[in-house]
Amino acid sequence: MRIGSMTPQADRPPSPTVTTVLHVGGPSWASEKAVVEVAMVGDGVNDAPALAQADLGIAIGTGTDLAVETADVVLMRSDPLDVPAAQAIGRGTLRKMRQNLGWAIGYNSLALPIAAGVFEPVIGLVLRPEIAALSMSGSSFLVAMNALLLRRLKLPASIGG
Repeated sequence: MRIGSMTPQADRPPSPTVTTVLHVGGPSWASEKAVVEVAMVGDGVNDAPALAQADLGIAIGTGTDLAVETADVVLMRSDPLDVPAAQAIGRGTLRKMRQNLGWAIGYNSLALPIAAGVFEPVIGLVLRPEIAALSMSGSSFLVAMNALLLRRLKLPASIGG
């Protein structure tokens, strides 16, 4: 996601805010196909309709319950500068999910045939059933260890601790 024109607007009633979100999204919003994806950050009752209309609604955690319930993402602190951090965490998590899926498929596509004895006639490779069962936990172990590497994710420098 690339942030384009960002114009902060405050203390606006719901109707102009929704109109702004629709206008930024482009002319084809009526057909539910956005020309531009729109993210809206808000915290109040007046922001809830625009949060619902935007492609990605981001609520400030200290905002009203309606805004928090309507949004797709809720920031736990009252700092809108956490939006880039949330984006980085989301991308990092998606990348880890894909990696874990790849590890699990790769490991299991190799380990299952070995455990089933498919390679015994060809190269004489076979595992005893208890060793094969124990080795299947290796897939879970690899996925868990890879997921722990998400802690090393570099967050944007503008985010305070």
